[in-house]
Amino acid sequence: MIRLFGYFISKSFLILGEIEILVFGGSVWLALFLQHNFSSQNMGGVPEGMLPSASVYALVMMSSMIALGLYQRGVLERASGFVLRLLIVFGIGAVLMSLIFYIWPEISIPRKEFGLSLLISLAGVLILRSIFVRVTGADSRKRRVLVLGTGINADRIEELYIQNPTLGFVVVGFVNLGDSISLIDDYRQIPKEQDLYDIAIRMAVDDRRKGLPVNELLDCKMRGVEILDLLTFFEKEDAIIKIDLLHPSWIFFSTGFYSGALSIHLKRGMDIVTSLILLILFLPVMLLIAITSLISSAGRHPVFYHQTRVGKDGKLFRIHKFRSMKMNAEADGAPLGEQERCPRDPFGRIPALCAAR
Repeated sequence: MIRLFGYFISKSFLILGEIEILVFGGSVWLALFLQHNFSSQNMGGVPEGMLPSASVYALVMMSSMIALGLYQRGVLERASGFVLRLLIVFGIGAVLMSLIFYIWPEISIPRKEFGLSLLISLAGVLILRSIFVRVTGADSRKRRVLVLGTGINADRIEELYIQNPTLGFVVVGFVNLGDSISLIDDYRQIPKEQDLYDIAIRMAVDDRRKGLPVNELLDCKMRGVEILDLLTFFEKEDAIIKIDLLHPSWIFFSTGFYSGALSIHLKRGMDIVTSLILLILFLPVMLLIAITSLISSAGRHPVFYHQTRVGKDGKLFRIHKFRSMKMNAEADGAPLGEQERCPRDPFGRIPALCAAR
């Protein structure tokens, strides 16, 4: 895994994204080739100047895939949820490409070829994801992890491994370093003298004051073996931070809080571009919501709710969002989220449109 914008990202998903962007771009070329060579009107070859069209199509579809979370860990665990998200991605992509073709007609793709591109790329992504699941799901493709310790902390890793077999690691065994409580079965424990190859080490000793195999750990470190403590392990593998294991030194020395100037500007640029795309895409829906809100309140109440909140570095910022609760809903001091004490407008009761305020 590598860190990007302070987050651990699987290398396998990065490779998958690189292949899928080629699939999206190649689907345009393939659609044009098939239409021009095998249709009733055989024109032969592929029209020139299709590189910008294929590039824009690939960029739009990849942005939609990222926005819908199709490169997050665990997205492939439920096939139905993945397919639903994928269909939404292609719906968004089709709308966005139609808008781009209207604004920039020079790169437009003929209607039949565009529809065929969508079908080809959809089939390509489904096939590619099926192969990806089979390849990365095999234990032989996962990282081999050796856990130092057999106590409470080691049992946390064992429980995570059993409950989430789709994660990208395999526990090859546990080494007892003198933990007062041993919660790992004997058959899962490995003698200190046993040789292991191609592994990563995870520190899960309950009490480090009892001594660690320092010389052996240094030898592993010098040979390029990855060694992680328990907190970093959970952050990397399960994308969570165990608050009950948190200690101040980990916060001070963790690299996840640092962002360079390039990362900050790239992230900010992606935020702006994605926001503008979604704003254009959902503008008709937002207008419909505004009209519905006005009708539900007979025009007596405002459509938007405004509030000042605290942002990064303690800076105050103003948020604006659609009002879903009645005016003065918290006059009696009802906390946010209590449905029985926070009355909503008829419009605000629609689950898909309800917000916390």
